[in-house]
Amino acid sequence: MLTKNFTIIKKNRKYFDARTGSYKCKIVIDENSQDLAPGEIELVVDDLSIITKYGTSFIYKLSSSVKEQIEANICTLKHYCYNEILVERCRQLGGRWDANEQIWVFSSIVEDKVEELDFYFNEDIKDYEITFTKQLCNTCSPITAFGVIAATVIGHGRNRQVINGNQIAFISGEISYGGSQKYWQTIIEAETVMRLQLPRKIVEDYKERESRRKGISIREILN
Repeated sequence: MLTKNFTIIKKNRKYFDARTGSYKCKIVIDENSQDLAPGEIELVVDDLSIITKYGTSFIYKLSSSVKEQIEANICTLKHYCYNEILVERCRQLGGRWDANEQIWVFSSIVEDKVEELDFYFNEDIKDYEITFTKQLCNTCSPITAFGVIAATVIGHGRNRQVINGNQIAFISGEISYGGSQKYWQTIIEAETVMRLQLPRKIVEDYKERESRRKGISIREILN
């Protein structure tokens, strides 16, 4: 499910001809879309696009009726820190980031799903200590742990430096940078220890994945 701006061109037998961004697309004609009229409109849709070695056929299906989408209010989500897992899920629900208010904005037709995200990412926050049991090196991207930025490179040339993320505390070990100016690298050495706050549910669901992919071990800090 995602939100896109469309220009509806004409109605055919099975699809509406339309454009979104710089490319042509089709919208499935069904009980949800039958009232679409030529012109510009923002819609929440499911992506049914077909990708082949010869190119992509962009096809979309409305997730609810045109009337419901036009009349829908909005709902919002605020989160305590940046998390790439949350960002991906928000985009899947058609969320848009409001930089001024620092919140995600959604159509109210997905309010139940937004409430699930709110519970998942903002409740039962615990203190954890993570240990990187092996060296990690990412090219042209930060290194994350459970969706939170652990270390990243900032600046250019002689001003380049590596820093730990805003919501994570460096305890021991080494973080550094390497590579070239164009293909810079973020590096975390083995046995580096950091502390951060995470929702308990994320730790439960992603503990095995983070251990397998990144060699990260984690323990809760009990006060």
